[in-house]
Amino acid sequence: MPFNAASPAVPDADITGLQWRPATLEDLDNWAALIARTAAVEHPVWYEKRGDLAHILESSKNPPQTSTLLGLDADGAARAYGRISKNPEGDKATGAACVDPDWQQRGIGSAVLVWQEEQARRRFAADQAAGHTDAPPRLRIQTEEQHEHQATLLRGHGYAAVRWFNEMHRPLSHELPQVPLGAGLELRTLDPTLFEPVRQAHNDAFRDHWGANPGTKSPGASPSRNPRRGMISAQWFLIHGRGTWLDTS
Repeated sequence: MPFNAASPAVPDADITGLQWRPATLEDLDNWAALIARTAAVEHPVWYEKRGDLAHILESSKNPPQTSTLLGLDADGAARAYGRISKNPEGDKATGAACVDPDWQQRGIGSAVLVWQEEQARRRFAADQAAGHTDAPPRLRIQTEEQHEHQATLLRGHGYAAVRWFNEMHRPLSHELPQVPLGAGLELRTLDPTLFEPVRQAHNDAFRDHWGANPGTKSPGASPSRNPRRGMISAQWFLIHGRGTWLDTS
């Protein structure tokens, strides 16, 4: 089944007060400014910068024409965005979005989420038709524990927490402690020759990690799975303040 950004789920311009279209390379500064404005108010642990957005727009597996949506006000300023990404053989799509703080509480976040869900359904249908996967549609959206307004939005659309991740942060402005290394160990600066060995070591280290499979839980966390609701059922997981909500159609 073909899918495109101009699906019936695209937010209504008259209701939202925004014009909606896919993001382009010409939107990079405008798009990054929207995310930075939102981050200045919501203080996320991490947020996408211009370079990250450029990388998103260069994706061949997730062409921006069908996987991104940007909401622009009458002056052309970006006020909201949504996107999804998915590997053809993957059993889930990932969603990300934000709404300018001055434009929140107008139903725009809900409208973007509805678009994401519809695009996830269409993407899964296309991948199923091509024989890439037989998994039911599932949309994963990550949020932070501190952002209760996002949790409220997701709960309102039938999402529930399924995973909780803890993160630890250490300022890089402080000197690293002097710790003696065991025999056969050395500290090295990461360079291109180590990229692949480090990637493989990382995958091996997390192969049996509690967060590797849906339905698992970390110490002290209480994830739950939402029952199916029509074409979509929902999940969500949190990370020490950051988490992911999943939606499955």
